[in-house]
Order: sequence, then structure tokens, then C-alpha cells
Amino acid sequence: MPQDIDPASDPSVQPYAGTAVSGYLLAWSDEFNTNSINTNKWSFRTGPRLWSVQQPQNNIVSNGFYCCLLKKETVGTNNYTAGGLISTRLFRYGYYETRMKIPPGRGWHTSFWMMKNVLNSNDTAQVELDALENDSITPTNYGINNHRWLPLPTYTFGGLSVATPSLAADFQVLGCEYTAATVKYFFDGVLEQTVASSNFTPADVNLWLTSVAAPLGGTTNVDDAQLPAMAQYDYARFFTLGPTSSVSILTPANGVTLADTNTALRLLAKVASSDTNYPPIVSWSQLSGPAAVAFGNAGNADTTAKFSALGSYVLQCQVSAGTSTNTASVSVAVNSPLVISLREGVNGYSHVCTFIRGDYPTWNAGARDQIIVGRWDNSALRPIFSYDLTPLGTNAAIQSVSLNLWTYPTAGVGSVGNLELHPLLGTPVEGTGDGSSVTDGLGSGATWLSRTGGTDTSDLWTNAGGDFATTVLTSVPGYDATMVNAQRTFASSTNFVALAQTALNAGEPLNLLLLSPTTEAGANNHISRICSDDNAAASQRPQLIVSFLGNFAPTITAANSLVALSNVPVSILAGVSKASGTAWSLVSGAGAAAFGNPAQPATTATFNSPGIYVLRLTASNSLAQVSREIAVTVVPSRPQFTAAQIGGEAFSFQCVGAAGLNCTVQASTNLATWLDLLVTNSGTANFNWSDADTPTFSHRFYRVMLSP
Repeated sequence: MPQDIDPASDPSVQPYAGTAVSGYLLAWSDEFNTNSINTNKWSFRTGPRLWSVQQPQNNIVSNGFYCCLLKKETVGTNNYTAGGLISTRLFRYGYYETRMKIPPGRGWHTSFWMMKNVLNSNDTAQVELDALENDSITPTNYGINNHRWLPLPTYTFGGLSVATPSLAADFQVLGCEYTAATVKYFFDGVLEQTVASSNFTPADVNLWLTSVAAPLGGTTNVDDAQLPAMAQYDYARFFTLGPTSSVSILTPANGVTLADTNTALRLLAKVASSDTNYPPIVSWSQLSGPAAVAFGNAGNADTTAKFSALGSYVLQCQVSAGTSTNTASVSVAVNSPLVISLREGVNGYSHVCTFIRGDYPTWNAGARDQIIVGRWDNSALRPIFSYDLTPLGTNAAIQSVSLNLWTYPTAGVGSVGNLELHPLLGTPVEGTGDGSSVTDGLGSGATWLSRTGGTDTSDLWTNAGGDFATTVLTSVPGYDATMVNAQRTFASSTNFVALAQTALNAGEPLNLLLLSPTTEAGANNHISRICSDDNAAASQRPQLIVSFLGNFAPTITAANSLVALSNVPVSILAGVSKASGTAWSLVSGAGAAAFGNPAQPATTATFNSPGIYVLRLTASNSLAQVSREIAVTVVPSRPQFTAAQIGGEAFSFQCVGAAGLNCTVQASTNLATWLDLLVTNSGTANFNWSDADTPTFSHRFYRVMLSP
């Protein structure tokens, strides 16, 4: 059994720094630090291919690099020889990476790619993932491509040309992440392209490191003056996902407003790990806010937060399992407007985002990872959005609303004029197509002609291209459409707020349409690509930000402290509003506490021993659970005294409730000197005493002293 991880590898090594992948563990590697090719891990590419014959002896390890030797020598009818390595192990989903340098001079086609090498009769799928294909005549450019070889018919898609520094001058890191959802390609950690894995049937692959002499890229011959030469690879690595973590905030789920800083807010998150050997590690933190937040226990999924000043805060719950880390956030407003972010896939939120195109009026693009605005093939392209506003609650008063969009990692074409956001008159259905063929998602969602993709008269737009109001809600200035990964913010406006408030009050979604009138009326083929709700990077999906007054947590009013007597009921006059339920509980104390009615905010409490106690009143509604604590100082109860002298007889004295106290009874005839008549032992709660000497005095004074 070959050793999957090269002993020279650091088992904890991660993909190249800055690469936007997470949760991976090294599963297979070759650092090429031995004296020869490890034939347990590699087989050789052999035989003629284009202008060269690939030979085992053209593959060597030297100075920590795999070198694919390129020579001018005749073998059969070919004038050149080269090499190539193919992993003996099959892989599938995971992250592939190499650090490599192409040969100098023209005439060589060098690659880092994945495809199953040997098919058998049971194989029904074969894919080819070309992370790098370079023709050495152009060392500052390489290609990305994808092929579906099986099932038939064959299908090539996602071709992309990437400009780079000279690939022959220095080593560069190439990466490919292959998952059930997407294939992503990286250059020195930068995401260059994302394609949907739904374009082909999942299949196992081998990893290939190759270079062949080839009449490609415009060359007609090989630069013999540069021979012998070599393509070099520093390492080859394959990573699999380790344990994965997940987190969602249950309470408060969609943001909440507190009345004051005296209230503690309950935070409850649902956290999980896919592997019981890696229990989830939780950490609550403050992302923003005007002052500090105190967490009850930041390492617990169920904890509390207390805020030291009024204002708007954002809290985050992070959960980790192995190398996998995920986060969820929630907004909390303390006597101020609440800010909520509505974005596909964040805290379970989902909304409609697609685009409709006049050039193909029946195509549905609901599952595409980009939306496109502008003019193509003399026809307009218009994104549409529909945002569910129920997370704001039913009584929210909207203060502001804005929309953030990000240009797609692949450049658009030309430039676009001002982009305008308009009210869309009707709620669209997103659909399942990617907008690349007439049958893809047919009838499943919005098109240029219909808001649902159907043919019923009631589902068709009154005017093809979407029914929208002429009112401009907000806009952004035009820009160079080739600009990638750039944020564009459609700021809040009076019209935008009014439309959102109307939609909320009516219990309807906020429906929007985006277009560029000057681009639609201008030169042909000017489009901006924008990340959609299906984009792989959640941080670049469309984001609606709403500031509003609402989502009110219960309000608790009460004194911060009070004094009580032991074994004597004391009134607790707390007030609660906006709550569906309340409950008193004992947090700590020197003894037990009994509540008259623990479900009522205004009730009584009785403490059985003197000391310091902390009581907690918890109040809940459908949005949140809050609590407030009251410190209670319990002092010993005052004894009750009864004294009497009847008909010149003995003076009688009765004491009730002196538990824990010493009681001393003294007498005097002049109020200056006093005589102890009785000293009780501590703990005597009730007793009776009579002064038999009373009749012998013409007058006598008595006093009682209590001490611990």
C-alpha cells in the first residue's frame, strides 16, 4: 500500500495562503524530495502525442523538483521527446494543487489537469478538468477548460484565458477545487473561474503533470535553441474535506431591538460537526457596535449578552471542527434602529434573483451564478429581484434600505451607463435554468415574456421585458464593465423606503428590476456581469440591507436591588411589556427562595435565611428571550415583643421570631444603671419570661437588647 502523504510533507499544510477554500486536510502528496520518481504514486505518460514521444526516462527528480525533460531527438517519426506523470490513485471531490514553472521557448504545451486515465467497461462518466494549459509561445497567458467526454455527446464548456506574469520566469501556484456543486480554479490563490458541476456527471479522476511538443498557440515549430529544457513541478497535493462545522442562530434569529442596557439578551445557536471525533468549538464575539458587549460564556452555544451603551451592534457566533470554520451573525439594536442583512444562504434566508434576456426571450437563468445587465445581440438584459421581508416582523417602521451588488470575477464587455433600480410590478419565480439553452429550465421560472416561465395569460408580462414602474428608486453611475469583484451600492432613497414599507405592510415581497437605459439604447454588446444568489462566494451575493424600528424584545422594568427580612414575604414590583411569558428564578443565594407566583412579574418572594441573593426575571416572545437580575439583601427578621403587667403582679414578657439572635432583658429604677435579668442563648426563637420581683418596686423600667 503506497504511503499517501509524502513524509516530507507537513500533514497540517493547507492550500496556498489566501485561497478561498476552507475545511481541507492533506490526503495525498508528493514533494519530490527523493532521488527518483515514486512509482507507487505515479505512472508515466508514454507514446506519441502531437510532435513528441513521451518516454519514462524523461521524468526525473532533481533538487526537490519533478522535471519533465524536453529534448530534440528522433523517436520513430517524431523529432522530439518529453514525459509526464499520471497519479496511480484515483480522486474525486477535493482540492488539487501544484507549484510549477513552464519551459522556455516556443513549441511546448504544459499542463496541470485531472482526468481518469484508463476507462473500463463499467464507466459511464469521464470528465477533464484543465486547471492550466499553457502554450510556451505565450508565457504570460494560460487557459482553463472543462470537458465532458462521457456520457455522450461530448461537451466542452467554461473556456477561459488568464493573463499572468511569465510562467517561465518563476514558479506559480495552481489550484482546482472540485465539489458536487462547483469546480473552481485558482492562480496564486486568486479565484479565476467557477463553473457548475451540474454540467457533467460526477467521475473519478487521476492527476496529470505533463508537457508535450505541440503545434499550438500559433507556433509552427519548436524553439530548438532552448533545448534541452524542462517543465518543473515543486509539489503535487490533494486535499479532502475534513470534519465540517455548521452554525445557525436560533435566538434571536433575525435581529432584535432591546429597550435599554439593563437587559441581558439570550443567545442560542444551533451548532454541529460532521465528525464526533471533532466536537464543535463555539466562540461568540462582537463584530461591531458603539461599546463593549459582555457575554455570559462566549464558549457556549447557549449564553447571554449584555450591552454597555445604546446603539446598533452585530454579534457573531463562530463554530469550528478540525480546520472547518463557519459563522453566523445577528444584529441587535439597543434603543436604536435595527440593521438586518438579507442575503441568499445566510442564516437560512432565500430570495429570488435572476435575469431576463431579450435575445433569448424564452430562456430561464434562475440557476446561473451571475446576472447580466446591458445590451447583447441588440437586445436588453435585465436582472430582477424579489426579497421576502418577513424577517422584519409585521410592525417594523423602515428607516432606510439599500442594495449591494458585486461584479462577477469574469469580466463583462465594454462599459455600461447608469444602472437604475425600478419597482417590479409582479412577483417572479426564479426557476432552474442557467440561461444557456432553450431547454434548460424551460417553463420553470421568469423569462423575458413571463414572470413564471408559463404561458398562461395571467403569468405573462404585460410588456415583454418585465412590468416595471418608471419611478427610479435609486441608481449607480456607469462604469467600465470589465472591472471584476467590485462592489456597487444602490443607496437608500425616499422612494426605495416607501416601496419597501408598502410591501411589508401588504405582506408581499419587495420586487425590483435593474436596467441601464443608456446602455440598452447605445452600442451593441456592452454588458456587466454581476454575482447572483447562486454565486459560490456567499460574500458577493446580492445583499439587501434594511434599517428599521421593530423586532422588539420584551421590556423589563424593575429595581436593581431591594432589602428583605428572612421568612417574611417581600413584594417584587417588576413590570414587563411585549412578552408572551415570564418566569422568576433564583440565580444564587444563602438559602432557598419561594415565589408567590413565579409566572407573574409582580409577585412576592420569601427567603429562609439571611444573606445575599440574586433573582432573575426572564421574559420571552416569539423573537427573543431577555432577563434582568435583582440583588436582594436579606436581613434577620425583627422579633415581635409583647409585655404586660396586670394588677401589680409580675411583669410578663413574650418574644416571637428571635431565631439567630441573643436576647438580653435589663431592668432599672433610675434609667442610669441597668441590671441584666435574662440573657438568652442564640437560636432561641420564641420564649416567655416574667419578673417575679416587680411587686417589690414602686417603679421599674425594662429594656430588651438584641445582638447576633
